[in-house]
Amino acid sequence: MSTRYKGSIMAATAATNSSIAAIGIWRSNEIMQAIQAALWPLINTTPSVIEYLIVAGGGGGGAAAGAGGGAGGFLTTSEYSISANTSYTVTVGAGGAGSSSPNNLGSAGSNSVFNTITAIGGGGGQSNQIYTVLTGGSGGGSAGTGSSDITPGNGTFGQGNNGGTRTPSGSAYGSGGGGGAGAIGGAGSGTAGGAGGNGSSSSINGTSINYAGGGGGGTYQGNGTQGTGGLGGGGAATTTTGVSGTTNTGGGGGGGGTSSASPGAGGSGGSGVVILAYPDSYTSITSFSIGLVVNGVTTNGSNVPAADTTSRTGYKVYKFTAGTGTVQWGGSAPTPTAPSTVNYLVVAGGGGGGGGVSGVPPTVGSGGGAGGYLTATGFSVTAGSSIAVTVGGGGTAGSGISGGNGSSSIFSSITSTGGGGGTSGNGINNGTAGGSGSGAATTGSGGAGTSGQGNAGGNGVLGGNKGSGGGGGAGSVGGNGTTSVGGNGGTGLSSSITGSSIGYAGGGGGGIGNSGSGGTATSGGGAGAYGVATAATTNTGGGGGGGGGGSSSNGTGGTGGSGIVVISYPDTSTSIASFSSGLVVNGVTTTGSNVPNADTTSSAGNKIYTFTAGTGTFQW
Repeated sequence: MSTRYKGSIMAATAATNSSIAAIGIWRSNEIMQAIQAALWPLINTTPSVIEYLIVAGGGGGGAAAGAGGGAGGFLTTSEYSISANTSYTVTVGAGGAGSSSPNNLGSAGSNSVFNTITAIGGGGGQSNQIYTVLTGGSGGGSAGTGSSDITPGNGTFGQGNNGGTRTPSGSAYGSGGGGGAGAIGGAGSGTAGGAGGNGSSSSINGTSINYAGGGGGGTYQGNGTQGTGGLGGGGAATTTTGVSGTTNTGGGGGGGGTSSASPGAGGSGGSGVVILAYPDSYTSITSFSIGLVVNGVTTNGSNVPAADTTSRTGYKVYKFTAGTGTVQWGGSAPTPTAPSTVNYLVVAGGGGGGGGVSGVPPTVGSGGGAGGYLTATGFSVTAGSSIAVTVGGGGTAGSGISGGNGSSSIFSSITSTGGGGGTSGNGINNGTAGGSGSGAATTGSGGAGTSGQGNAGGNGVLGGNKGSGGGGGAGSVGGNGTTSVGGNGGTGLSSSITGSSIGYAGGGGGGIGNSGSGGTATSGGGAGAYGVATAATTNTGGGGGGGGGGSSSNGTGGTGGSGIVVISYPDTSTSIASFSSGLVVNGVTTTGSNVPNADTTSSAGNKIYTFTAGTGTFQW
C-alpha cells in the first residue's frame, strides 16, 4: 500500500536524507530545513568554518649539562572562517637543532602557519657556558654551574609556558626543563635535571594525542637523575646526547650530559604539524601548491592528496607534516543560514563607590564591586526564536552614603549579577555582595562575589587614615586598605570577542582619609580618593572608586560603569533579522522597525553585535 511522504509524493518507500545523500523528491523548504540540520549533501560546497591545530617546531636542547628545549607554540580552535576560491598559506615549522658545544645555545624551532595564524617556534635550551635567554612558543630551560641566577626563556602567552630554572648547587647542577604547552618546565635540583613541561592534547584527527611537551634538563658529569621529556613529544635528557623531540609533535629536545671525556650534545626539537578538519558533507580541498606533505603525500603542484575520512567519523582531515605552500577550496560558498551557535560576553553594571561622612573623625567610603563577568563559546541559538538582552546600568555614586548596586545584564538564559555598592563607613562597614563584592570600611569584611562571575571585596582598617577596601574584580579579590592607602580594586579580565583585547570588570579602588592615597583600579574600575573619587568607565562593568570624607564635607564615590553584552559568530551566517525597540546596538538605537548592521570589520571573519544600553529582544 502506498503512503504519502515528503513532497506529497505517493510511494511505497519514504524519502531519506543525510549529509551524504538525499533520496526521493523534496520541496525547497524541506531542503532548506535539512541543510539547517546538517542533513543534506552539500555537493561541491566549501565549508564556511573549519577546525585547526597548529603546532610549531620545538627548540633544541643545550649541551654539556644542557637545559631542555622549549616546545613549539600550540594553537587550536573549532571555528575558523574560510572562503571558497581563496589561497591559504600552510607552513610546518622544523625543529631546532640541539647544541653540540657548551658555548652554543640550542637552536629555536621554526614557526608553523595557517593563513594569518602563527604558532611560534620553541626556545632553545641553554648550555653550560652560555646563558642567553631564548623566548619561544614555550621557553627553553636555564643551565650552568656558576653561582649566579640564570633566567630561563619565556613562553608566548596563549601558546606555551616558561622554561624551568637550574640550580647552582649539589653534585648534579640540574638544568631546567623546557616549557610545554600545558605547564612550565620543571626546575633542576642538586640531584636531578628538571622535567620538561607537559604539553596539551587534541582530538582533531579522531584520537586524543599530546603535543608540544618540553625537553628534559641534563646534569653535570652524569650525576643524579636526568630530566624526563614532557608529555607531548618532549625529548629526555641523557648522560650523553639528549633525546630529540618526537617528529610532528613540536616537542623540545632533551639536554645533553657531560663526562670527563666530552660534552654531550642536546637533542633536536621535534618538527611541528598543521591539521585541518571539517564535516565530510563539504567539498575536499581542490588544489595544493608544490612543496607540502599532506596525509603522507608530497604535493607537486598538480596532484591532489585525498582527505582522510576514516580517522574521524563524519569528518575530512588534512594533516600537514612538512613543507610550505598554499591550499584552496574551489567549490561554491554555502548558502547563508542563521548561526546555530554564537560566542558571548555578558558583563553586568558595576557597583557605585561609597562616600564617607564628614565629621571629626570622618568616615571613608569603599570601592564598588565589578559587575559579574561571563563569557563562553558555542552557545546554542535557534532561528525564529526571540532572544532577550538587557544591559545593566552602573550603580549610583554615594555622597555621604553607600553606593548603589549595579544592575544585572542578560543574554538569553545567561545572567551576570550587578556589582555590590561600596559602603559609607557610617555604621555600615561590611561590603555588599554582588557579581563582585564591594570593599569594606574600618573593621568590616569585603562583600562576597558570585561564583564564576567575580570575587570578594577587600577589608577595611581602623586607624590612621582608615583606608577602605577595594572592590572585587572579575580576575581577583579587592585589596585590603591600610592606615595610609586605600585598597586597590581587584583586577578584571580581558576579552578579544570584539577583535581587540579589552579589560572588563575591574573593581573600584578604596577611599582614604586626609593625606593618604586612594586605591588604584584597572579594567574600567574607578580609583579611590580623599574627597571625590573617580567614576568607572562606561560599558566595562567596573566598580566606582570610594571617596573619603573630610572634617566638613562628605566624600563622594564614583559611579559604577554600565555593563555590556557582545555576541559574535562567523560572517558566513546570516545577520540578525529583527530587533525590538529600546536597545543600543553597534551605536544605533533600535525603534522596532530598523535593523542595525553587524560589525564585520573589527574581527576578521566574524559578525559582531555590541549592545551598550537598554533592554529588548532580537531574532534571526
